[in-house]
Amino acid sequence: MAPHAAPATAHPASTAPDDEVPVEALGDLYRDGITACRGAFGVDWVERVAEDVDAAFREARARPGGAVGRGPERWYVEIHPEQLAFLVRRARVVTA
Repeated sequence: MAPHAAPATAHPASTAPDDEVPVEALGDLYRDGITACRGAFGVDWVERVAEDVDAAFREARARPGGAVGRGPERWYVEIHPEQLAFLVRRARVVTA
């Protein structure tokens, strides 16, 4: 799977032909079950989300029954939306 570049004018609400999903991305999705779009999210945003996910994971591992083992160094962990700051901020904007 090769990551695909995000269109320079991408906007979630846009339906312009320039914003359509590249055919290669659809091929990756159907073949591999996953695809990538380089530049879809800013590095700062991804780092903030990673910090939230890491903190939620550590909290779950510290709580009895918070992380269910599924093999060596593998766990199922439930992360609640309110543990992810970007979702909390978005919810405040939507409800304001």
